[in-house]
Amino acid sequence: MREISISGADLSVLLPQAIHQTLFRQAWQRQAPAAGVLPRLLTLPQLLALEAIQKARWPRHVELDALELALRLQGDAYLPQAYRAPTQFAGRLALARDVLRLREHLAQEAEGRQAPVSGEAGRDTEDGAWMLRLAQQGGSAAWPDEADAIQSWCAAQRGALALVLAEPPDARQRCLLRAAQRHGLPVLLLQAGFGCAFGLALARASACAGTVDDMPQALHRRGEGRAAGDWADATPQRFSARAARLFAARVQWGAGGTLEAQAQAIVARVLARRANQPGARIAIIALDRRLTRRVNALFNRLGLPVRDEAGWRLSTTRAAAGLQAVLDTWPEGAGSDAVLDLLKQAGVGAAAGLGAADLAALEAEVRAARLLDVPAWRAWARQQPEPVSRRHVLALDHVQRALHAVRHVTGRQSVSSWSQALRETLDLLGMRRAWQGDAAGRQLLALLASQGDVQPLARTLRIDMKTYADWLRQAIEAAVFRPEPVDEAVGDDRGMPVHVLALRDALLRPWDLCVLAGADAENFPAVADAPGRLGDQACAQLGLPVRSARRRQALRAAVLLVLGSRSLAVFEAPPRPDHPGPSPLLQLWRWALGEPAAQAPDAEDWRPLLGPGQASGSARAHGGESLAPRATPSAPDDIPARWSPSAYADLRACPYRFFARRVLRLGEDEDLLPDYSKRDFGNTLHRILERFHREEPGRDPRDHGDLLDRIAAEDWEAAGALAEPFAAVWPAVRDNYLDWLQGWRALGWQTSGEEQAMARVVEQDDAGAALRLEGRIDRIDRRGRERFALDYKTGNPQALKARMQRPGEDTQLLCYALLLGADAPQEPRDAGAAPIGAGYLVVSERRDPEHTDPATALMWAPEALREQSMLLAEQMRRDWRALRAGHAMPALGEPPVCDHCEARGLCRRDHRPAADAAASAQELSATP
Repeated sequence: MREISISGADLSVLLPQAIHQTLFRQAWQRQAPAAGVLPRLLTLPQLLALEAIQKARWPRHVELDALELALRLQGDAYLPQAYRAPTQFAGRLALARDVLRLREHLAQEAEGRQAPVSGEAGRDTEDGAWMLRLAQQGGSAAWPDEADAIQSWCAAQRGALALVLAEPPDARQRCLLRAAQRHGLPVLLLQAGFGCAFGLALARASACAGTVDDMPQALHRRGEGRAAGDWADATPQRFSARAARLFAARVQWGAGGTLEAQAQAIVARVLARRANQPGARIAIIALDRRLTRRVNALFNRLGLPVRDEAGWRLSTTRAAAGLQAVLDTWPEGAGSDAVLDLLKQAGVGAAAGLGAADLAALEAEVRAARLLDVPAWRAWARQQPEPVSRRHVLALDHVQRALHAVRHVTGRQSVSSWSQALRETLDLLGMRRAWQGDAAGRQLLALLASQGDVQPLARTLRIDMKTYADWLRQAIEAAVFRPEPVDEAVGDDRGMPVHVLALRDALLRPWDLCVLAGADAENFPAVADAPGRLGDQACAQLGLPVRSARRRQALRAAVLLVLGSRSLAVFEAPPRPDHPGPSPLLQLWRWALGEPAAQAPDAEDWRPLLGPGQASGSARAHGGESLAPRATPSAPDDIPARWSPSAYADLRACPYRFFARRVLRLGEDEDLLPDYSKRDFGNTLHRILERFHREEPGRDPRDHGDLLDRIAAEDWEAAGALAEPFAAVWPAVRDNYLDWLQGWRALGWQTSGEEQAMARVVEQDDAGAALRLEGRIDRIDRRGRERFALDYKTGNPQALKARMQRPGEDTQLLCYALLLGADAPQEPRDAGAAPIGAGYLVVSERRDPEHTDPATALMWAPEALREQSMLLAEQMRRDWRALRAGHAMPALGEPPVCDHCEARGLCRRDHRPAADAAASAQELSATP
């Protein structure tokens, strides 16, 4: 600036990324406090956006362009057959995005004016050249506008331009340089180089030698290009002794054979650096998102501020889930499940005048009544007493009024019409107001606004409702959500934030500690893949970097990352079934060193840094097999005081299932799907027999069949057509049950009660806390003083028989025996105080008296039942005392318990080896 006599007010500085503006501003204030006005700081995307605003031109909507192309691609003769099916809309849309990028690049590059490939090459699916043909079939819609904007901006400048490059200039930057030269705008070109001797040694060891063609001509004249050309053969070289020492001092290899061990080691390094250097700038390069998510969770637990610049898919946010719920209820025939999901979204219940308790009660009532569709729901609601009826009518009317805004739009409409109708629906539902206070919600609202009439294509492109909904889902899936950042310059009251970002975004930024999290051959490669599987020939025709050039770019970025970090901690991805192998670049660095770099502290050294209770799971490695810690929760203050037979069965089958179901009270909502399962048949049989035995006393046994048929007919009619396969076997079930009942009555047994709720106290401590066993027995029969608990079952009796033959496994009937042995609910009595019995009744669905028993009664022997129930009561007391003392509830991970367990994803059973399950079982068996 001094040499050309220009002030900061007349200088524009174009930086690689917006985040560099803060760094430039801080450096300017330190280096030139008396220099006066700060230069104008921009990035090239900001420049293009400003020009569009000044010309009152809305920036082109990439997703709209992709939608238009995807609709036309369906009939393209050169498109592979896999993309043409109507069901492959998402694939065609992703393909359209790639084609548009190629068209833009083709318009930018001089090489794009070459003759198109031959017809034979266009059919070469291995090379991906059919994508090149698609790219050459049309021009870029975005590039002419951008080129004009760059020309217009350069023409309006009256000072000078400083262009800072992180890598060789791309097409836009070259266009900017040509425009600046055309309009006489002075340009200072600054490109990050390898600088010092160590940088050159690292570049040579990494085999990313540049060529003179990679560098701008201005840099070549200054001599830096010649330095690169001296080692342009790209042959890797070993470090000298001095370079090896410098590399080992700057790069450390992280330890940890499992994902959890690596996550805790990363957090320990960050804590140690922050303790030694409170203002340290720390970055986590998010190569492995699973590892990064775990590190983020540990940061949140410790209260560390995090600035996530990498972000995550917008489709995974709560706001996007709410929009998906709206799209699911668009069709007129949307079921009750979809409406219930919509009512639970942010703002909807409040706008309908319903509180959280009202919504919970409403959902429970709908599911209990098995109301599958909205008309049946509304008819049922009108028949209910107040306030139940009012609650349901309010909810249904609110949803119906809001959805009318979009349902009245029919046929093929413009994208802007669908967008406007959707925004009106969100407003009426109350979701728009709720989203105003949510960062992801605001991003969704901005996305919908960008589809309005300001876009010419949104006004002219006409599609139906389903296509618009599918396209909108894919647009949200492709979008990235980044939370609002903590100010990088000042941080917050917790200190400077830890940055989580992509590798490209970490370049040209100074880091005191930088962590490569989960590097492997896929996310830290020596060469990046070309778009659309293009081969070198097609890349050359498009002007895209060929494989050798992409290799230099990837390696150059890695070298710049090392040079920008005072300390770089490299954690290689732990082994997993789909592991792509180690990173070739990291292997190359090890080869260049000639010996392994310094190792990170052992797990036992970093564990104390997390503090008591902060380390999650075991940090020891399991031979590289385990990807997740074994779940071993403990909740002594939250152990329920009331146990049912099924709850205790959960504890015995898998303590973690007991924790999830009974302590956390988690459970899956049953979908209101139009089906009728074997379990529904069992529940129907329970209701029929319960009502039969209430109405049966005093009737002639010859009328029992008619009574059962009358009761069953009402149930089958309520179940609908889906129950017809089960209704067809009802006559056989009826006759088999009556045959068994006749023989049972001949033994002197009479029905005493159906669905009887019983309870008893099993244990009570000195403080007065008691463990109550509570249960509902399907049926209790009496014969004099004897009592017998019957439990109805359907299906194959062999599994039940095998369970009863293994001592201690039949928790249900043993608990029933304990309940029957209690004459007073508050006073535990010995299970053998009164003659009792228990058994299962399995009624056959086949009517073949000569070959098949009509029903199977699986009964405990009286002495065995008494003995086993007493042992069960004692074990129950020990388990209750152990859990209240803080004993862990580990996930055993043993089939067949895990095969249909809804808590399987929580305990991460599929991410642990079988040896871990064996250790869990051994630990549980050692419980005192």
